[in-house]
Amino acid sequence: MRVLLIPEMYPSEDHPNAGVFMQDQVRALSSFAETTVFNTGPYDRGAYRETDMARFVDFHLFDRKWPGPLNAAAYALWERQAFRAAKRIPKPDIIHLHGAALRGGLAAKLAKHWEVPLVVTEHTGPWSTISDRPYILRRVKKVMEAADCLMPVSRHLADEIAASGIQPKRIEVLGNPVNTELFSLRSAPLSTCKNILCLGRLDDFKGALRTLRAFAKTADQLPGYTLTIAGEGEEAADIRSFIETHSLEGRVEFHEGFFFREQMLEYFHAASFLVFPSLHESFGLVPLEAMSTGLPVLLTDRTGPRDYFDPKVGMQVDPESEEAIAEGMRTMAGRINKFEPEVIREHVTEGWGVEGYAERLQEAYKKLIN
Repeated sequence: MRVLLIPEMYPSEDHPNAGVFMQDQVRALSSFAETTVFNTGPYDRGAYRETDMARFVDFHLFDRKWPGPLNAAAYALWERQAFRAAKRIPKPDIIHLHGAALRGGLAAKLAKHWEVPLVVTEHTGPWSTISDRPYILRRVKKVMEAADCLMPVSRHLADEIAASGIQPKRIEVLGNPVNTELFSLRSAPLSTCKNILCLGRLDDFKGALRTLRAFAKTADQLPGYTLTIAGEGEEAADIRSFIETHSLEGRVEFHEGFFFREQMLEYFHAASFLVFPSLHESFGLVPLEAMSTGLPVLLTDRTGPRDYFDPKVGMQVDPESEEAIAEGMRTMAGRINKFEPEVIREHVTEGWGVEGYAERLQEAYKKLIN
């Protein structure tokens, strides 16, 4: 089977964390398909971090974004030129687009040109970034309703798409695959570390600062426990200031910066549980990667992560309430020896491991091609 994969984002030399989940998509496809990744967009974002699991084709027109009104003209010119360039790629059996907003028109034209099925996986969250912008919503609606199958990454996102008036021909929710080979099972008992981890983008909706404030409220009731915050983003300065103002240097470690997935693995293995109080996620990959290592999670009770929560992997919490997060930390710490890392990992492997995901994706493709 030949698959043309058109990503919304993909890790590059200039943006190594952009769409990092696409590497796992390629890994899944490599088990049953010859994959060509078409890296295209009006503006160059750097050369792909290529692997030997796929063929990579780059096409860009401009080094930088055009100003204001000219941006629409740049987009239209790019789409025409990208269509001509893509036609030189050997005809695929199926086109799989990630993200309908920017490259959807191009993907739909290519599917019509080659007379092959079009699959669209949508990751955008919150969906209001599209649904509240009528021009973009109309464009996305046209692509999604023309596609042979729409694959929102969560049931919550599927519901949001339906509520915005989009009626796809077919919907399948497969989620995102997790590289369980990379995110390996921990060897140390959970209680050995006595370390609470909050890892990811330091943006307000993700909740790192709320986690820090919650920990400060209950630190005296968590004897021996430390908090590690790792990531980069808009809250970094406030986090650093809060630690200094409340003299938490001995209880909180703050590691600011970008972290590759191999480094994330080290953080997971050095923690007792993960705190992930995000206000919204189209899917939320970090908790599943943590769970793949056997790490329990204190998880948001909203949006995409509800698809993979189970009481055996941790707890759900109101992500807006610092009191609820603090209470969740105390409960998780008190139950830490009752969580079984092997059981947590099995939950991820069976539901979202690359091998199982690849089997379900291949079956979905076959139905469309046949």
